[in-house]
Amino acid sequence: MALFTFRLLPLVCTASIAIYVLSRFMHFETKSTGALTYSITFIIYLLYWLYIYPYHLSPLRHVPTVPGCPLWGHVFEIFNAEIGAVQQKWHKTHGPIVRYFYPFGKEILSVVDNSALKHILVEASYNYEKTASNRKFLSRLFGEGILTAGGKVHAQQRKALNPAFSISAIKALAPAFWDYSCSMSSYWEQDIKESSDDSVSLDISDWASRATLDIIVAVGFGAKIDTLHNSTAPLIEAFRTVFRFDAVAKLLAVLHILFPIVRYLPIKENREVDAAKRTLFEFASGLIQEKEANINSTGNNILSQLVRGDRKPQAAGEDIFSRVICDQIATFLGVGQDTSATWLSWTLHLLSKHQHMQVKLREEIRSHFPFLFRGATHEKIDFTEVDVDRLPYLNNVCRESLRFIPPIPFVSREAARDERLGEYFIPKGTVIHIPINTIHRMPEYWGPNSNAFDPDRWNCLPASYTNNAFLPFTQGPRGCIGRKFADTEVKTILCCLLSKFQFSPDPAVQDPEELKRYRIVQKSQYGIRLKVSKLDG
Repeated sequence: MALFTFRLLPLVCTASIAIYVLSRFMHFETKSTGALTYSITFIIYLLYWLYIYPYHLSPLRHVPTVPGCPLWGHVFEIFNAEIGAVQQKWHKTHGPIVRYFYPFGKEILSVVDNSALKHILVEASYNYEKTASNRKFLSRLFGEGILTAGGKVHAQQRKALNPAFSISAIKALAPAFWDYSCSMSSYWEQDIKESSDDSVSLDISDWASRATLDIIVAVGFGAKIDTLHNSTAPLIEAFRTVFRFDAVAKLLAVLHILFPIVRYLPIKENREVDAAKRTLFEFASGLIQEKEANINSTGNNILSQLVRGDRKPQAAGEDIFSRVICDQIATFLGVGQDTSATWLSWTLHLLSKHQHMQVKLREEIRSHFPFLFRGATHEKIDFTEVDVDRLPYLNNVCRESLRFIPPIPFVSREAARDERLGEYFIPKGTVIHIPINTIHRMPEYWGPNSNAFDPDRWNCLPASYTNNAFLPFTQGPRGCIGRKFADTEVKTILCCLLSKFQFSPDPAVQDPEELKRYRIVQKSQYGIRLKVSKLDG
């Protein structure tokens, strides 16, 4: 809203001076003159900013533009459709770089062009920072962590955290991944045993969130919360509040981005989110105090790197300070665990709809890890030598799930300086949206069956495919630091679950794909419920 106010202010001041001159020196009646002058001023303002400027003066006027009224823009069309669906239609009609509008004539670029994506994400990534509105929205939930940092600060934070996400560090976490995966399967086995039927309907989304939260707390921060056992633990309840998808939450999420002042309204929803954030940060503070009490402890997990990085500024110039450690923990707890949980949930859903793929994947798991099917307790298995990256079809299924339903369906960037994308001049401050959901379904990159879930496509990608056509974790210096962590975690849980259970759609609930919603991550509005039964034998 600040953008609207400051643009209007000089014109209002000019109108006020005109009213004073007319009434003081030319003896016009003040009230009627003021009403008429301000009305004309407002009309001139609207005419200029909503028609003359965007279509005749804007540096972006040469970019192909989606037809529509800049006053209310295309926001209703976007938010009333599945995310990415509208952009897919626009790009098919207008080309790989298009302009559209948010309310009050705010110009937005949507980009799916390969060269432009490479430039934004890889070649000049720090010239395109997260938008101010996006940073404010995310920082309200998770503080000023690596997710919202920009430029040199982001590069230094990432450098300090890299050791915790190295391939060797993640390989060392394998036993913990297996331990929590097997624990979750034990709870499911108990539920099935206590059921009068040979299968149960489980909220896969909720179980996945609890499992991935337990994992990140244990391996990332050296603590134990056991939400798998206690489904109402304060921390998991806090995340349920942050990621809920009811109509009011969806509306507020949109309003927070358009008008950040909405966060200060004294309404129930804001109070609940603030309480959830307090719970999250109190937990993070407790972790830090415990770690600093043993300041000389060694370790290569996330918390060790954060605390160690906090002690480096005086010696090595690293820019990670104590005041942001809580923010970093909140970021990894929130976005990290929920992205993995969403990826896992959608993958199990897709396998339940494609039974032959589920059978094929299970047989691959059996051929590589037969001990998982023998009924031995997981304590007797040495998981340090179990490498989930050796399974090619599992890798294909996981990548195809990310392509078909990406947990993060779009990212936004703002030009930090004047730039060029292809033939177009991009002035500083231009907001650019990268519709990942759209890019992942484009026939131009993926061939004629781009709208089909087909893990085998990864064995023979079309010649038109490029690395920038697959962006579940984005690319370049700002790409997700936890990509390998999430990949190993999800594959491990899938191997464990598919070695014990059969998954099928629950006929009592609507298809989750028809209820996709986006708030930080792309989920099904009411979660993903599946029928789960024990494998025969």
